[in-house]
Amino acid sequence: MSAERARPALRAIRREPLLLDDRLVAARLDGPLPAETARWARAWLVCWFAALAADERYGRDEPWEIAVPLDAVALPKGAGDAARQRLVLQALVDAGVASVHEETRGRRSVRVARLAAEVFAEHPAALGVAWETVVARCGAEPAALLVMRTLAELIVPLDGIAAVPRRDLVSRTGYQQKQVRIALRRLVAADLLTADGDVGTTARYRLTPRALGRQWVGETLPEPAPEPVRVPTDARHASDITTPPAARSTDDGVQVVIGGATLTVAPGASFEIGAGVAARLEVGPDGRPRLVVGP
Repeated sequence: MSAERARPALRAIRREPLLLDDRLVAARLDGPLPAETARWARAWLVCWFAALAADERYGRDEPWEIAVPLDAVALPKGAGDAARQRLVLQALVDAGVASVHEETRGRRSVRVARLAAEVFAEHPAALGVAWETVVARCGAEPAALLVMRTLAELIVPLDGIAAVPRRDLVSRTGYQQKQVRIALRRLVAADLLTADGDVGTTARYRLTPRALGRQWVGETLPEPAPEPVRVPTDARHASDITTPPAARSTDDGVQVVIGGATLTVAPGASFEIGAGVAARLEVGPDGRPRLVVGP
């Protein structure tokens, strides 16, 4: 593999993956599109990047060299009709953000698109955030997508806690204060964000393990069941019997009941048991463990 070919993989190893530069895209869309449509277009690009980051080629190839089928990209809520989608896509092409062409697969023609090289910037959130999970859990809500995209840039490190003023979220997303508050609450309800303080002014935010693609800290594994006492059918000596440590650690040995008679087996002693004889461990009247052999 040539050095040029290996560059994307080396970048990923150095934790310098490429993330879509949201502010650059916003600046390019301010003119050709109305404000509401431009916000929807930026949210669509977050979904677009989520599909791109999930592609197996991401990290090996440069992201602007990866063509993504447009029907594989989730549409944010409020997508409108096909005419609006064509309008937005044409605006992205005219602004130099994306390129679109037809790709033939057998008899089927698929419309695929690439993002431009200059709309990417090095940022750990490219691989540090589980973007597919974010898109799915927030319901592809445009305001929530843009607020999460902004928080991913402002919270440093990604798994840390940062105080983010409301005005920063308003200015970077283009949404009003009420819409930003609703988006923040949606992200908290979706287990993608924790907020400490008043989300209407300045709060301290933290991306959850779910948003970072890690095991959810609230999930606990069940305690394993204790191993039962087993007597192999071909056992010939007491040393072949598996017993809990408590039964083996008594100073005076283990009490064994055979045919109603109680025997105390000293540590290290052995005796024969006929094949197929059942055994069970009980607690005697004195609170000591007893190994009961027979009915």
